[in-house]
Amino acid sequence: MLEWICERHMSLKENTMSEETVCACPKCVCEVGESAIEVDGKAYCSDICASNHAQGEKECGHCACGK
Repeated sequence: MLEWICERHMSLKENTMSEETVCACPKCVCEVGESAIEVDGKAYCSDICASNHAQGEKECGHCACGK
């Protein structure tokens, strides 16, 4: 299962969709659009991902990226 998630993550990171991109959090697979949070030119799906899970959060609220 983890291997599938990693493959999906890499596939999403490589394929840019029109007007949407994948969150810049290394483990996140969330798509972000106009509502993305930008930090240092990178788009994130949430403040949690944008802060690199600074408070130890286990997920961004959309997926289990902090685990």
